[in-house]
Amino acid sequence: NWQNNKSLKIWEHEDYGKTTNAWGVKSSTFSNEGKLEKGALWTIGNVGWYMLTITMDEENNIHKYKWTAIDEPTTSYTNISIIGSFGGTNWGTDVELTQCAAAPHNWCLLDYELTGENIELKFRANLDWGTNWGGDGSQPISPVVYTLPAGGENIKVPAGKYDFYLNDITGDWTILKVVE
Repeated sequence: NWQNNKSLKIWEHEDYGKTTNAWGVKSSTFSNEGKLEKGALWTIGNVGWYMLTITMDEENNIHKYKWTAIDEPTTSYTNISIIGSFGGTNWGTDVELTQCAAAPHNWCLLDYELTGENIELKFRANLDWGTNWGGDGSQPISPVVYTLPAGGENIKVPAGKYDFYLNDITGDWTILKVVE
């Protein structure tokens, strides 16, 4: 839910906090899509509900953004969790994600260790199967955002330490392996 006259900076992980390395847009005129530039502060010009998609392709020197208007959400969840065949729980224990205070439809669980063999899991809302998010079996876990309708197949994940992210409006989720 973007508010007028708010600023936004985007950092790559290793540059976090270095203003001169922040990505943004130097133009003061709002545009729904365009090129990101390093060292820029981004002022948001539109008020309302939007999904922001960022493409950071260093190999091809492509840094772009796109704002997509979305409907204001009509559903809020008490919690979002992962549940599955990890840590010996055999689908019996939910591990709750943390809701982001500044963006309450975004949830995360950081540095969580999955143990076991043949691990499968799903995201679900309110500790219930009424709303859940899974996979389609077509992709291995990688730094890619998956957008799937509610339901779906179990997500297969190798043992290891991961960061989990989910947006409960769009159904976008990402599972990133933690590099130590």
